[in-house]
Amino acid sequence: MKLLMDRELLNEAYFGCHPCLNTASLRFSTEELLHTILPALGHEPLLVDLPWEVEA
Repeated sequence: MKLLMDRELLNEAYFGCHPCLNTASLRFSTEELLHTILPALGHEPLLVDLPWEVEA
């Protein structure tokens, strides 16, 4: 499995997500996510450039 992340995320100070619960949200600094949390979980993200618009 690969963890794909939009490269534009690196421009943001924070990263938000839901931990598979509709009643909770998590917020991390992007720096903490990339350099502390993901390495501790054994994940190395593959940064990709996602298009702004999706063709229908």
